Amino acid sequence: MDSINTNVGDQLYAIKMVLDRNIKIEVGRLGECDFQKGSYIYIGSAKRNIGSRINRHVTIEKVKRWHLDYFRPFVTIQHVITFPVHGGECQLKEFLQNELLGEVVVPRFGSSDCKCDSHLIKVKREGSENIYHLREMWLTNRH
Repeated sequence: MDSINTNVGDQLYAIKMVLDRNIKIEVGRLGECDFQKGSYIYIGSAKRNIGSRINRHVTIEKVKRWHLDYFRPFVTIQHVITFPVHGGECQLKEFLQNELLGEVVVPRFGSSDCKCDSHLIKVKREGSENIYHLREMWLTNRH
């Protein structure tokens, strides 16, 4: 992993991952899901102890609790960045999806507790290897 960038007081996070091959993965109650080779971003939140939540997601060997736990063993994490909560994780997902030309490939992934279509997006925009500039854009736009 290249880096984890956390900021005191942030409650939202984005995890940039790369999947190196096409694969079918059994993802809890979602069942068998198809994932295509490429870059993905998972968006989540933690009202407290965001560092602990991120460290749990980074760890590969663990009891599977969240959808991301099933996907994690197959991907390489490149970046983790945190964001302030204004707007919430669903709006952050929409913002990142729009900025990175992302697409939902597994409906309801990570979003069983909200009305979002998914909290996992597949990134299509070239040059999206570094997502740190998106934090500044998020702060500037004040969603």
